[in-house]
Amino acid sequence: MQSAYQFFCKIKGIYPCDRPISPEKYHNLVLEALELFKKCQQEKTLRGCTYSTEYHQLATHLYASIYHVYILDYLKAFTKEQVLVLQFEERIRDTIGSTNQIWDFLQIDKIPEENLKEFLERHKTPKTKISGSLKLEYVLPETTQLLIRIL
Repeated sequence: MQSAYQFFCKIKGIYPCDRPISPEKYHNLVLEALELFKKCQQEKTLRGCTYSTEYHQLATHLYASIYHVYILDYLKAFTKEQVLVLQFEERIRDTIGSTNQIWDFLQIDKIPEENLKEFLERHKTPKTKISGSLKLEYVLPETTQLLIRIL
């Protein structure tokens, strides 16, 4: 959620944001998003609130972090054998291994690891440099704990 805020607000300017953002301000945005979501759940199901745009507070992208709702919907349309779920952190940590996992899932022949490394290096997304005033500080530990409990 924090990275979405940083990307859409700070870097891309997709929606207006208060600047500068502090860990305290971000924590308050998360609390606001959770309140909106709780309000929605008084009227709708979890799924209904996840897909509803009426109760979304865009700054945190809380609705996009409720992965299991989306995965359950995919599993209504596809069998478990037709769906591959990868954690983003694993994809970043082990690009070669996760690429091979995707190819195995798709039943595509693997290429030699050296060629794969070269290909991935050539096609990786450049890291966006965030300068001083745009850099979002770390979230408060209580924000992280709150999100772990909720999500």
